[in-house]
Amino acid sequence: MTTLARIQAFYWSATLGSQDAAAERLHVTPSAVAKRLHELQLESAHVLFHAGRKGIKLTSHGRQLLGYCEAMIAETTQLEALRRSPTAGVRSISIGVTELTVMTWFGAFISRLRDLYPELVVVPHVDLSGTVRDMLQAGKLDIAILQEDYVAPEMSSMQLGTVPFEWVCKPGLLPAGGTESMQDLRRHPIIDQGPASGLTTLVQKLLGNTASEPVWAVGSSSMVALAALVEAGFGISCMPRVVVRGALRERRLQRIRTQPPAPSLSYYAVFHPHHHPMIGWSLAALARECCSFKSLA
Repeated sequence: MTTLARIQAFYWSATLGSQDAAAERLHVTPSAVAKRLHELQLESAHVLFHAGRKGIKLTSHGRQLLGYCEAMIAETTQLEALRRSPTAGVRSISIGVTELTVMTWFGAFISRLRDLYPELVVVPHVDLSGTVRDMLQAGKLDIAILQEDYVAPEMSSMQLGTVPFEWVCKPGLLPAGGTESMQDLRRHPIIDQGPASGLTTLVQKLLGNTASEPVWAVGSSSMVALAALVEAGFGISCMPRVVVRGALRERRLQRIRTQPPAPSLSYYAVFHPHHHPMIGWSLAALARECCSFKSLA
């Protein structure tokens, strides 16, 4: 992914007509502008411009890129004004997340966001993955944190991190030293969060289509309550390792070794590509800095 510095070098060189003028506007040396333009051109699949003594001449692909750059720079300026000036006005950002993000690193993200943009009003929406995805697609959210199965191809996205999962049961329900197949697991009630849940989507993919149909038990939309139901012996489930680590350590839950092993899933920051894209990329980059699914908040 290119940098804002390269975008600025390209935009001002094209707008002002020369690399020297762009360097003066950006308060850098002409050689720095030339380097950034060269790096931008290397990243592009098409020729963007021809540079000569008389200035910079854009190709058709370059003119198309210039329009996108102008929008990005305008939004960056808006964010910087919001961060630096209390009189710049208040902007509201709606962020959709699931319970797992709230339980782990969302607090650190909000704290950093408030440090950088103290005038920014953040409106969180916490729900199951399917509901958050639908709100984003309906334009009710500016950005969402979703697992890989819920990232629509028409959306812009940035990978944030991965979450390892574990199959778990009540201690003693299954042999501690054995390895269970997906067919073996189907003989036990499967506790999930309902059809809009990323956890349910994951478990359905893992179990696949085999001879016997599992008994599905919708436990709770809350993963904490779901883990308690597994601990009480109502069934088995596949849950984020960070959520069940304490119960496993205290032997209130038992890890089920399976073949294939429980997977890891990637999580993404997702936003509309044509709705304030630079703000989306800025928020996504900050989310990636703060993202950690290693411990509970």
